[in-house]
Amino acid sequence: MISCTDLHKAYGTNGASGPAILSDVSLSLGHGEFTCILGPSGCGKTTLLNLIAGFVRPSSGALLFRGKPIREPGPERGVVFQEATLFPWLTVLKNVAFGLEQQGKPEKTCTEEALHHLELVGMADHARAYPHTLSGGMKQRVAIARVLALAPDVLLMDEPFSALDANTRERLQDELLRLWQRFGQTVVYVTHSVEEAAFLADRVIVMGPSPRNIRADKPIGLPRPRTRYSHDMEAVVRDLRRELNALPCCIGPTRIDA
Repeated sequence: MISCTDLHKAYGTNGASGPAILSDVSLSLGHGEFTCILGPSGCGKTTLLNLIAGFVRPSSGALLFRGKPIREPGPERGVVFQEATLFPWLTVLKNVAFGLEQQGKPEKTCTEEALHHLELVGMADHARAYPHTLSGGMKQRVAIARVLALAPDVLLMDEPFSALDANTRERLQDELLRLWQRFGQTVVYVTHSVEEAAFLADRVIVMGPSPRNIRADKPIGLPRPRTRYSHDMEAVVRDLRRELNALPCCIGPTRIDA
């Protein structure tokens, strides 16, 4: 569904090219696959996600969605950010309905579909609330509902639960897996948490600093549903930690204790 070939991205000022954030990235992501991109800060995880989303363009190389170049954002690629970017002046219902309204759908249809997706994430009872009255976890549920309402083929998630407390984070991880198994989207999930990657993913891409950003491509063969603290899960976590501990520094120390 998504393929990158010899992808390169560098930022610069005054027309001059700066150091490469990504270099020689080649990767294919299959339909319905849940892929986690794991790595320390500064290794290009978010840059890769932004390229797939179409927010930025590659400096060189090929980046394709279903065989066609990605040149700009599109409704087939929905994005959930680390912070729930809700419109504070709109109710929860109106936030979820907003994208549907932009597609020109009738108001009644927008309302019905928005309510349906709020029910899916357990937020229908808060449809008339405003974002400032919600907890962080509740805001992220609304953000996920807003993206799912647009029925994207690909769900791009940039550390969406990292700012939440541990219990809320685990509940939302469970909720995300339930929705993914129901709708079957391709998920690309950026994280710096080894445990999160091991629990969620079919496959973990371990990234390090440029050059050669992709350092490992690890299939996670554990059956679902998974138990977070099983011996098998602990073995996967140890393996991923070894991959990270072998990386050079990106920004500050990257050593992760086993």
